[in-house]
Amino acid sequence: MRMTSLEGDGATSQLAAEALNLHRSIFRVVQAQAGDEWNQLSLTMAQVKALFAINNLAPVSIGGVARALGVAVATASVGVDALVAHGLAARREDPLD
Repeated sequence: MRMTSLEGDGATSQLAAEALNLHRSIFRVVQAQAGDEWNQLSLTMAQVKALFAINNLAPVSIGGVARALGVAVATASVGVDALVAHGLAARREDPLD
C-alpha cells in the first residue's frame, strides 16, 4: 500500500476540518454529561492513563503498559494492580513468559 499526503486536496482538507470540529463538539457534550462521574472515580490520573493504554493495546504485558506510559515496569505494575482491584482490568499469566 502506498501512502500519500492529502494536503493538496482542498475538498479533503475541508472535510477533515469539518470532521475535527464535529469531534470537538461531540467531545464537549460527552465531557459535560460525564464530568460528575469522572470526578467521583477513585482513580489517579496515572491509573486513568494506564487504563487507556490497556484499552488501546490489549492484550498487553505490564512491560508494554510501562513502555506506552514511559514509566518503570514496577510503576506500571502498581497502577495495573489498582485497576484490577477496581475491577477495571484483569491480569493473566503469559504461558510464554
